Amino acid sequence: MQRLTAFLRTLPPNVTHVVEFRDPTWYVEDVFDALATHGASLCLHDMEGAATGLRLVGPAVYLRFHGPAKYHGTYASDVLAVPATWCAERLADGVPVYAYFNNDAGGHAPHDATRFRELTRLAHTAADD
Repeated sequence: MQRLTAFLRTLPPNVTHVVEFRDPTWYVEDVFDALATHGASLCLHDMEGAATGLRLVGPAVYLRFHGPAKYHGTYASDVLAVPATWCAERLADGVPVYAYFNNDAGGHAPHDATRFRELTRLAHTAADD
């Protein structure tokens, strides 16, 4: 925690900072509090064995999709709908949302990103109605 806090103190202001952990032992309240206190967000990701789940930590949402089979395959629309709906709710609250789909040999990431954007837009529009 001391090293994390020292690092967070060095980050320049007025820039969106996101920290990604691959070890789930970092997913504790002290870490979340430190990130938020220093204006940094937690990278939410779906890496098997270290997935974060959906939780707002910090001033922005940043999702990183590693693929349904770790860097391979395409996401089913019903799987994407869950984070898309959650992101639409954050957008309605005025929270900026960023999503990144890892590239894969099959080229599914751009297609998945486009579907995710559309699902998020539809959920956001439905929330406004």
